[in-house]
Amino acid sequence: MFSVTGKQLILETHVDMLFSARPTCAFYPSTELNRDVTNWFGPNPTAVIAMLRDVGFRRVETVWRPRAFPLRLARAIGHAVTGREPFRLARINQSRCVVHAWR
Repeated sequence: MFSVTGKQLILETHVDMLFSARPTCAFYPSTELNRDVTNWFGPNPTAVIAMLRDVGFRRVETVWRPRAFPLRLARAIGHAVTGREPFRLARINQSRCVVHAWR
């Protein structure tokens, strides 16, 4: 990404393993994540920041962090109750994240 980015990169991505402070990623075999074979892994926000810094971005800021735990839990329960998807504890560790990075 660094070689094809101008001054600033804006990245919005799926994140997982939110309870880990250490940079880490979850691997999704087959269609485990959203029934999509192209979704291979979900880094935690710490890993996203570390990867961007490692490839050369000098300044990296998380501008939108994952929802708080009670909201993620309520969403997972709501999806189960309405039949959208079965309740899965792993879903509570997942969210979306937006990061800005500058060269």
